[in-house]
Amino acid sequence: MEWLGEIPEEWEVITNRRFITRIEQGWSPIAADKVCEEDEWGVTKLNAVSHGKFQSSTHKALPCELKPIYNYEVKNGDLLITRSNTPALVGDTCVVHDIREKLLLCDLIYRITVDEKIMDKKMLVFSG
Repeated sequence: MEWLGEIPEEWEVITNRRFITRIEQGWSPIAADKVCEEDEWGVTKLNAVSHGKFQSSTHKALPCELKPIYNYEVKNGDLLITRSNTPALVGDTCVVHDIREKLLLCDLIYRITVDEKIMDKKMLVFSG
């Protein structure tokens, strides 16, 4: 890639399967189309991942009769990638910072876990 310039000799070209250790998809229950209160659970909307940034305010409130699936809670440091959207926005990535508590990953976004001894996840966002 010309825009990248000279690549250091010690860098190695590797395939994704060598550093991706886990891929998980979230859950998309029918949720209220409103932002949740501080003590309520919410589910991310697809556009919570946009242009390399995560917007925790972009979510829907989980109905109180539904129990959250805690494994899908979004955490600081999560690497997220969209699996659906317009052709120009599919595959948008971000690393989560400053997350609100009680926010669940929707099923249109993947959480990718990488072996950070091999690959810096911030580099994946940059290259996306």
